[in-house]
Amino acid sequence: MTHPETVAVLSVGKEHYKAPADLRRWVALRDGTCRFPGCTRPASRSDLDHTLAREHGGPTDYDNLAHLCRAHHRLKPPWLPLPNDRQHRPGHRRTTGLKIHRPSSAPPTVSEDAQQRALANSAILFVNLGAALQHGDMTSNGTPPSIPRLPHPQTQTQTHDVVIIGGGAAGLSAAVVLGRARRSVVVVDNGHPRNAPAEGVHSFLTRDGLRPAELVSLGQDEARSYGVEFVMGRAVDSRRSAQGFTVTLDDGSTVSGRRLLVATGLVDELPDVPGLAERWGRDVLHCPYCHGWEVRDQTIGILGTGPKSVHQALLFRQWSRNITLFLHGDMLDADGTISELHGPTDAEWEQLAARGVSVVIGPVAGLDVRNKALAGVRLASGRLFPLQALVVAPTFTARTDFLAGLGLASTPHPFGVGTQLDSDETGRVLNDGAVVPGVWAAGNATNLMAQVVVSAAAGLGVATMINSDLIAAEVETAVTAYRSPFSTANEARNSDSVLGDRRHGVHPEHTPAREGQSR
Repeated sequence: MTHPETVAVLSVGKEHYKAPADLRRWVALRDGTCRFPGCTRPASRSDLDHTLAREHGGPTDYDNLAHLCRAHHRLKPPWLPLPNDRQHRPGHRRTTGLKIHRPSSAPPTVSEDAQQRALANSAILFVNLGAALQHGDMTSNGTPPSIPRLPHPQTQTQTHDVVIIGGGAAGLSAAVVLGRARRSVVVVDNGHPRNAPAEGVHSFLTRDGLRPAELVSLGQDEARSYGVEFVMGRAVDSRRSAQGFTVTLDDGSTVSGRRLLVATGLVDELPDVPGLAERWGRDVLHCPYCHGWEVRDQTIGILGTGPKSVHQALLFRQWSRNITLFLHGDMLDADGTISELHGPTDAEWEQLAARGVSVVIGPVAGLDVRNKALAGVRLASGRLFPLQALVVAPTFTARTDFLAGLGLASTPHPFGVGTQLDSDETGRVLNDGAVVPGVWAAGNATNLMAQVVVSAAAGLGVATMINSDLIAAEVETAVTAYRSPFSTANEARNSDSVLGDRRHGVHPEHTPAREGQSR
């Protein structure tokens, strides 16, 4: 009687155990070397004990079968029972084969990606098969009972290789690089990029003038083409877990990953002047390399809130001759006079005069906006100064509150312009100068002055470092397994993960009571 589905048959000696053909995806399907876990011997066709037959017979086809060398055919895996209770002994040749019976169709095509996953998980096949044989999920006579489909390794644990918090230039760039490196990646983003108010991104080669939202959309499309996943939400907490890290979102859901990349950017905290926030990113600016060209030769004011404001005035002088510095905030004492501590120094007064920069003693009380455009600033005295653009110096605050669960927090920037997440030159996050294992940062969260293209480049660089870190961990694990594929520790872990409460051969429902029933 022909079974309606393709089945794989694991041959142990003279016994044949049937299982769903889906198990074939866990077997390495390439020629060349032995695919037994931990073996590096060459395998030839003469070493094979595999056949591929159709319902009515047919030619033998070795191309889609796992190659095992003779040495490992004779190994006795401890989790596979010997037929008829025969004991393995040196010189006793045992063959373990995989026979594929198909009703009438050609062997299925197996992609290169499936082959690579099968190589990485070949040991799982043997453990799962052995466990199924022992607790009755497969039998040696009759058709196989219902067995759940083996899921992709990623969906088994719901743990990604990398969780990226932040979907701006840095996060998206890292996601694309890691996706192209065949890593499983999830990006968490709340859809509110820092540069959303700006009309366009500038100084980004081939993307000059592109709207920020469009840049994000293009980046997401590129990342998705490499299998990157996106989750809408805001990270509110992060903790270490057995798999690496678990991040909790504002809706209570969680995402997990082996590595964590912080690409959350920063928040621009503006001076407390009415109207600034509404015009921010349009005609209220802070970076000449982002917006200087667009306001060239215009009448530009500098809101002087601290010592760095003199630098801003001298910097914007490159783009316009009409620059006015308005002394405000810390540059003035409480009585409205110029602060000796935070006002311009004698050298700075000379520099401002030499470059033709006007200076007005404030404070500034608000903006004059007409026809949805900046028309000037109004002092507390009521005097109005016409302007076409106003430059401010925000306080840059890195978005790092969700890292408190990891014991991490942002630190003051050495220039006094805000706070940032400390990291080394490779992007590894630092805590009191010590590397925090598994946590990385890129973009404005760790570099307050980075423009969009610099953040994108940082994301690329950090992504390569993360991939290298993951490879190093995987190589170490592979070497350990290679040295001792059937060690006591490995077998204990396999038994516990596969059998759970049945690892000692007794189902918990059939366990006698603790007292009065011992034998």
